[in-house]
Amino acid sequence: RRIELAGVAGHRGSPQSELRASFGALAARLRFTPSVDAGVSWGRSLPDLLRSSPGARYATVSVRIRSLPYQQPRITRRRDDTRRAPSSLHSVTTHGDTTILVIRARDATRVELSGNFTSWEPVALEPVGRDQWRGVFVLRPGVHRYNVRLNGGAWMAPAGAGRMSDDFGAESAVLVVQPHGG
Repeated sequence: RRIELAGVAGHRGSPQSELRASFGALAARLRFTPSVDAGVSWGRSLPDLLRSSPGARYATVSVRIRSLPYQQPRITRRRDDTRRAPSSLHSVTTHGDTTILVIRARDATRVELSGNFTSWEPVALEPVGRDQWRGVFVLRPGVHRYNVRLNGGAWMAPAGAGRMSDDFGAESAVLVVQPHGG
């Protein structure tokens, strides 16, 4: 048997805002076999003013049974030729809680992004220059997954972005947002 423990704690606040809040979580996972494990977590979430959520304390218990053996997710980078790829990650800029993603998409008339930070709902990006499209998002520190779609086509990870496969073998682009000052 193998036990894994994880924890996180922090405080959010700024001189410009009266909203200050502490957050934290503890989690434990016990692996019984390579395909069966159980977990428990508890913590306090931050208020989310955009969704009118006051923040809350929570506790969860889970049991996971896998049909395939567990494989540690790996973030990989491909040496794609971004000049020939239909879409590529052009830049990522972070200002406080705001993250700006710029995607280069040749000959696109519409570019959409869908990710765990959009609840996997498509969000249209705005054109900002020749073959460049921009999205502005408020992202918490952590690992975020996303894909883009050009002109209503198939969802894909843009070239030049880190990539991660999920439990089903599908691939998503990965964006890591560091804590402020990190």
